[in-house]
Amino acid sequence: MAKAGNTTQASERRILRKYLARYYRAKDKREILQGRLSLLRKDLPGKGGFMPPLSVPEIEAKIQQQTEAAEKSVLEIIELLELLPAESTERIILELRHIDCKNWADICDTVYLTRTPCAKYYNRGLDALLRMSKVRRTLGLEEKAGG
Repeated sequence: MAKAGNTTQASERRILRKYLARYYRAKDKREILQGRLSLLRKDLPGKGGFMPPLSVPEIEAKIQQQTEAAEKSVLEIIELLELLPAESTERIILELRHIDCKNWADICDTVYLTRTPCAKYYNRGLDALLRMSKVRRTLGLEEKAGG
């Protein structure tokens, strides 16, 4: 029975991590599009008959859409993370990871912990969020009894 509970917990954590990673993915995609636009601008003037698959204005519009998606994502993520106690280590680690997009080495240096305690605080933060009705509704998860 405990194994099924752990599977559910792991699955729910995965869903929450994916939700929290939206800002990073949107930001990353925007940077890729900006790099592509910059290359096209560099190549366009000297190639004569070269015709890019998308025009520069279309790429600029996509970059703007991606920027707006990133802004919306970060606001939604901040709103969820604000449900955790303000100065808790769990919240600090989750903010560093999902708002500041820091890697684990930088997070460990910032909070003066090694990787294992950081991971434990991170998972505790995820679990604390998953116990909250608002978070479960946002993720489309079934409400837990008593939560």
